[in-house]
Amino acid sequence: MNHSTNFKHDLENLTQKTFYFCLGATSSIVQNTQDNLQQLSKNAQQTVDELIKRGEDSYSHSPEINFPNFQTKESVSFDLKNRLFMLVKGDQDLAERLINLQKQKNPGHPEKWYWEKVIYDLERH
Repeated sequence: MNHSTNFKHDLENLTQKTFYFCLGATSSIVQNTQDNLQQLSKNAQQTVDELIKRGEDSYSHSPEINFPNFQTKESVSFDLKNRLFMLVKGDQDLAERLINLQKQKNPGHPEKWYWEKVIYDLERH
């Protein structure tokens, strides 16, 4: 074998090994990426499940909003009352003032209408 043939053979061998190295590295990167994505997906699902559980626990352990002094002439649903009190962060006086303001501005409506109007106005802003 002459020097030129040896060099050509070594170059082909180096090229082939470089190709296999790149192929192996790419395969390893793809596998690691897939493993990482699987783990992230698993972690994300666990996090979502934990947050849902925490929300359920918080909701089931939170005291009901109860304002016995705030009487209405007509029946207003508990859900409607809770919605307004949530919007005013439990401030009964503020809720009462807003209801009374609507009664002054728009007399003659059913009680439920005033509650719905105040809620609508608060949610709109």
